[in-house]
Amino acid sequence: MWYNTAQNLAIKEALKSHCNFKVGAVLSKKSNILSKGFNSKNTSPKGSGILKSKHAELVVTFRYLRLNGQTLPGAHVFVARVSKTGKLGLARPCHDCWSMLKSVGISTVFYTAPEGWREEKVL
Repeated sequence: MWYNTAQNLAIKEALKSHCNFKVGAVLSKKSNILSKGFNSKNTSPKGSGILKSKHAELVVTFRYLRLNGQTLPGAHVFVARVSKTGKLGLARPCHDCWSMLKSVGISTVFYTAPEGWREEKVL
């Protein structure tokens, strides 16, 4: 099914990260992939808290919004975390990312956990 493709792409994106916690994300609507990316370190000297790194879910959402300038009602985000040993880890978005996803209309977040993928509605 289409979401398997999005899940696999999120994992591939995570593997591109140079951070200790490798996280990748994919933004989709129905079966269309809208954006993909991974977390990275923030090189700004003002970085603190969430700004110490660019979270993958922020990267894909802002990339889409910058290029298309529209909100994303009904869209989905897939977030994957991969450990140094290649195992899936918990990738539930932090509170700030969750709030941002909600504000742009994301309806569902799929994220990895040690036992596999989880799904949560964004309310």
